Amino acid sequence: MKTKELRQAYYTATVSEFQKDVERGQYIEKMLLGGKFLLDTYNSETKSWEENAKVISKLLSDANLPNPDDVYVSFEYAAPVGGRVDCVLFGTGKDGKKNVILIELKQWGNQVEVFSAYGKRWVNVFVGGSDKIVDHPSEQAERYEIHFRNFVNLFDQEEYELTSLAYCYNYESKGKEGLFDDMFAELRERCPLYSKDMTAELSQNLHNLLCNGQGEGIAKSLAGTDLKPTKALIEAAANMMIDPNDNTFVLLGDQDDAYKTFWNVLKKTLDSNDKSVFIVKGGPGTGKTVIALKILSELYKEAMQNGKECNAYYATRSTALTKQLSEALHCSNGNRKKHTGGVEDLIQKTYQFRPACYKESQIDVLLVDEAHRVQEKSNDQTDGSLKKKCGVESVYCPLNQALSLIYCSKVTVFFIDDHQAVKNQEIGYSEAIKKLAGNYQGEYIKQIEEFKAEYSNKTKPNAEKKLEAYRQALDGDHSDAEMAKIERNIATEERNIDRIKGLKYLTKDPLPNVNVYTHELTTQFRCVGADRFVTWVDNVLYKEVPNEKKFKLDKEDFDFKIFQSPQELEQEIRKLNDQEKEPKTTARIVAGWCWDWSSKADENGDLKKEIQIGDWSMPWETKAKPSKEFKSQYARSADFWAKDPQGINQVGCIYSAQGFEFDYVGVILGPDIKYDAKKDALICLPKLNKERNLTEKDENGDRLIRNIYKVLLTRGRKGCYMYSCDPKVSNYFKRFMNY
Repeated sequence: MKTKELRQAYYTATVSEFQKDVERGQYIEKMLLGGKFLLDTYNSETKSWEENAKVISKLLSDANLPNPDDVYVSFEYAAPVGGRVDCVLFGTGKDGKKNVILIELKQWGNQVEVFSAYGKRWVNVFVGGSDKIVDHPSEQAERYEIHFRNFVNLFDQEEYELTSLAYCYNYESKGKEGLFDDMFAELRERCPLYSKDMTAELSQNLHNLLCNGQGEGIAKSLAGTDLKPTKALIEAAANMMIDPNDNTFVLLGDQDDAYKTFWNVLKKTLDSNDKSVFIVKGGPGTGKTVIALKILSELYKEAMQNGKECNAYYATRSTALTKQLSEALHCSNGNRKKHTGGVEDLIQKTYQFRPACYKESQIDVLLVDEAHRVQEKSNDQTDGSLKKKCGVESVYCPLNQALSLIYCSKVTVFFIDDHQAVKNQEIGYSEAIKKLAGNYQGEYIKQIEEFKAEYSNKTKPNAEKKLEAYRQALDGDHSDAEMAKIERNIATEERNIDRIKGLKYLTKDPLPNVNVYTHELTTQFRCVGADRFVTWVDNVLYKEVPNEKKFKLDKEDFDFKIFQSPQELEQEIRKLNDQEKEPKTTARIVAGWCWDWSSKADENGDLKKEIQIGDWSMPWETKAKPSKEFKSQYARSADFWAKDPQGINQVGCIYSAQGFEFDYVGVILGPDIKYDAKKDALICLPKLNKERNLTEKDENGDRLIRNIYKVLLTRGRKGCYMYSCDPKVSNYFKRFMNY
């Protein structure tokens, strides 16, 4: 088969060729080549591959296929937008149906316990030297089947049949015990489970499904089929929250492992008097937001079914994300009027979770998305409205935001990408939160004492001095604007003096124990090759001297192109942003923040085209309100730039793009990133970035600018197109491309 078909899996061959590779000891080498691993790689995973291959080879021999040269087998087959199926078989059955068979392989023995909790069925299995709570193998296999049906057009055709099954080849069935318990009976009807003592039955079934061959054509059809358009995250999340039967978000692989770990952590925590912090790390496209919203939807549905209020929240610093989610949830409820306790009320900004508003551990679960954006300070410019909402004297919080979030909840889940912090004030690094949670009581006491000392020695004396001066200034002659400014200054200093009142809402006896759990997401749930592209971007942006031979990007890996002008980039991105035909594709242009960001329209009422490169220009996704004449050309505000179709006419900055994905993204690298010939490396120039917190002397400036471009370059699910203001930067990127 050609390269295009082969790259869907680490290994694809006819059954006869596969059996020869296993017999000659060549199978693992071909798997490593197909997966682009180093040939000397040998670990627990490759050992598992070897065992699986031997078992499948024997199984297919027992199936007694008339023409094994005409039946195809793949291993580690890429699911449409992430995850890999252990084994896939292709062939035509006795009934003439063209069959694709997805097989979940397990090496489990009989050290398995099954139980139910939170309305779900679980399996506790001893693997890798420890107990692990997972789904039933049939449920794992069926999840892949649902995933393929959701995304692949091929199975809408009557002639093609998709089947899933699980094969636990070291497990022996014992009546209705373990994996064959009656609680799984309905599941096994939909997706059969075969054990060691059922191998003959499985072989016969495979014979019936594959005996008429034609596997190559079926494999090529699956590899070349169009994918169904993916639902936008926001709308899909809204549907999931409202509809109990919605299965748009099917968690696969390590996503599902993280999901299972959460429920285990929740059970342990609610059964004890402790608090827990669960840190979920993952790069772009690994599904952090999907997992968070899936958990929230399950907690919400469970509460509704039991006639209770949901005591869980989804929190993020992203105004765009909270506004879009809240709007989508409100619309999904049809004509239902918004009311306290409604599902949209579970979507909140991180700054709202403070001791003045919530007692210690008052919330059961707090899901903190985009947690790398958690701030050093808990307080916010909207403290006034929050004070009124909570009905307290002061909402000032002396704790940093991470500690404040942990304080309010029994279980706090932080979803983090350590390469997505883009401001100095952002402290949500996984190791920092792990350390903070591990010393919760000590940090709590320390931060309060530091606040008291600073308040007594600096904050209060300075505020009182300024307040006296501002009050005296009221007696002078001032314009209305000057008077308003003085009154605002007085209000600010009064709030500074009132900060001490925030202490009364903090417990004097914080819980001593916080259990810390971590999980890392490694699989990209985007198009095939997206994971390689993200790894490649990491190496080019962050490595001082990347290995050119090792880190080359192949053309078939991902749709990445470099353009010589912003005009060409814009033209291509506009073509890709096709909203007329099905499937629709979304595309946006984003840029580093190297140009002024205006809040005013120009003299004609149009948005200012502040991004200017030569004779090319475009406006930012500004919050300015263009005149009626121009309104229809632009997104209604920066918060909706990613969603509104008119966003194609504006360039997005890091704050509007972070947390969102598009089919294609066009990235403009500004003058704040350059190529240094002496160092033969990329360098960053914070002074050329418009973020006021980045300075030339800032030791974090270089890292933060690289983080910004990492985020922007990885917003595309299917492709990324790039233009750099410095042509030498473009040439540097090209050195690590094989095309």
